[in-house]
Amino acid sequence: MLNLQTNPMLADAIPAMSQQDLSQNQKLVYKTNDLEQFKSLEGNRPVNLAHVKRLIDSIEKNGYLLNPIIINKHKEVIDGQHRLYAAKQLNTYVWVLVDPEAKLKDAVVFNANSSDWSMKDYLNSYCDLGYSNYLKLKSFYNENNDFSLLNCVELTSHPDGRSKDFKDGLYKFRDNNNAEYIFNGMRKIIHLIPEAKNAIYLRAIEICLKNTQFDLNVFIKKVNNYSAEYRKNSHLSVIISNIEHIYNFRNSGKTRIILSYK
Repeated sequence: MLNLQTNPMLADAIPAMSQQDLSQNQKLVYKTNDLEQFKSLEGNRPVNLAHVKRLIDSIEKNGYLLNPIIINKHKEVIDGQHRLYAAKQLNTYVWVLVDPEAKLKDAVVFNANSSDWSMKDYLNSYCDLGYSNYLKLKSFYNENNDFSLLNCVELTSHPDGRSKDFKDGLYKFRDNNNAEYIFNGMRKIIHLIPEAKNAIYLRAIEICLKNTQFDLNVFIKKVNNYSAEYRKNSHLSVIISNIEHIYNFRNSGKTRIILSYK
C-alpha cells in the first residue's frame, strides 16, 4: 500500500480502498471519482453553499484543488466536505487521505484551524447564488460603505440572528431597520467621537433608540455643544451611561431621561 510519503502522481493507478485497507492503522492516499462512497460525519458543521460555489469557481478557473479530503475507516469525511461537494457538482475526482481512527473531535480541530473567509467573500458568494436578502444587504452596504459590512449586518438583521447566521446563509434583511438613520446621525459626530463608527457604539445607539424619550437629534446637538463630556470606553453599559450623561447635561427636572442597556 502507498503511504503518505508516496509520490501522489502514482496514486492515479490506485483503486478505491477496500474496507480491509481502511481498517489498517496507517495513513493512505489515493485518488477516486467514486464520490458516493463517502459519508457525512454526524455532528460536523453543515455544508456552506457559498463556500462550495467559491471552490467550484476556483476549480473551473485554476484547475483541481490538490488538497485531499480526509476520511476515517468508516469512509466518513473528517475534513474536506466542501471540496467533496464541489467535486460532485463538477463530476470530477478527489484526492483522499485515509486516517483510520479520526473522529468528530478531529473534524472540529480542522474546522477551527481553517482560514476564515472575509465577510465580503460570504456576501459576494451568496449574492452570486441569488439570495435576495444578501442582494438587499449588498445594495445597502454599497450606499453606506463608510461603515463596515459588519456594522451593516448588525443593524439590518434580526437581533436573534446576526453574524453567525450571515455566514451560514441564513441572514434576513430587516426592512424596518433604522440602520441608515443611525449612520446618518453618527456621520454628524464622528469628527468628535471617532468610536461612533464602531460596532459597540452603534449597538449602544440602537438600544437607546428603543427608549421613546431618546431623540437622536437632541443627542447629536448635545455632542456638538459639549463634546468634552464624552468618555471613551469599550463596554456597552458604560457607553450607554455616557450617552445618558451627555443627553442630560445641563438639563434639569423632567427633561432628564434614564437609559438602560438591557
